[in-house]
Amino acid sequence: MFPDVEIPVVSVVTKFPGSSPETVEKEVSKRIEEAVNPISGVKHVLSTSRESVSTVVILFHLEVRVNDAAQEVRPR
Repeated sequence: MFPDVEIPVVSVVTKFPGSSPETVEKEVSKRIEEAVNPISGVKHVLSTSRESVSTVVILFHLEVRVNDAAQEVRPR
């Protein structure tokens, strides 16, 4: 009854020890967002910057295979 659907989402978690949330946003989160946004198939990019940690979540269109998406994100 339930279709086998794989939601293509890739999360990038980066540690930047000792840095403020503002610094993490400017130096890490924004740079990752700018690097992954041009990737084909990206639907939306969300990020959270906390003290010493950046989390960027990249949502892809459903037709994108998650393994392909991860391979595109990794080198960026």
